[in-house]
Amino acid sequence: MSEKAGANKIEIFISSADGDRRTHSRREVWKQLTDCLNALRAEGVIQGWINRAVEAGAPEAETLERLKQSEIVIFVIGQNYLDHPERYREVLKNLPGCGRYLVFSLLLYPGVWKNSPFERFNLLPLNEAPVIEWGNVDEAFDEIKKAFKQARQAIYPDKSKSRREIEDDAHQQESQSSEQADIPETVDDMPSVRGIIEKSPC
Repeated sequence: MSEKAGANKIEIFISSADGDRRTHSRREVWKQLTDCLNALRAEGVIQGWINRAVEAGAPEAETLERLKQSEIVIFVIGQNYLDHPERYREVLKNLPGCGRYLVFSLLLYPGVWKNSPFERFNLLPLNEAPVIEWGNVDEAFDEIKKAFKQARQAIYPDKSKSRREIEDDAHQQESQSSEQADIPETVDDMPSVRGIIEKSPC
C-alpha cells in the first residue's frame, strides 16, 4: 500500500451476496450504498471501490490482490450472506496481511449477525438497526458516509495541521465529551471502537 499512501487515497473492497438483493426495496438500498461510495470517490475521499464475490476453493488471483491492497473492507450483512459461509470464508482468510486498514460489518439488511465472525468488526449503523429498516434511509447513509470519511482520516491522518490546531481539536473534543457524558456514543467515536488493524510493513 506504499504507493497509495503517498496520495492518501483509499481503496474499498466489498463482500456481499446477490441473494440479499432480490426485492426492489433491497436493490434500492444497495443502489444508495453505491451512490454513497461514488460520492466519496467524486469528493476525493476514496480512490475507488469494488464489489466482488470470492468463491471458495480457487478464488481469482486478481480479486484476492484487490482485497489485499484495500484499506477498507466492508462485509455487507444480510441473512442470505450469513447463511452461506462459502461467500465470505475466503475473504476472512485473505484480509490484508500488512499495512493499515479497517474492516466494517455493514448491516444493510436484516440478519442474525451476533455470534457470527462479523461481530468483532466495526459495526455500522451504530444503533445496530439494518439500514433498510430505517424510517429515514438518508440519515443512515449520512452516518455511513461520515464513518468512511473518519476511517480515511484514521488511516491517513492529516499531517498538514499545526500542532496548535491538533491540540485545540483535542481540547474541543474533551469539552464536548464532558458536556455530553450521558449521551450515547455517536459515529464520531467510530475509529476508536476497534481501531485500525495494523500489521508489519509489506
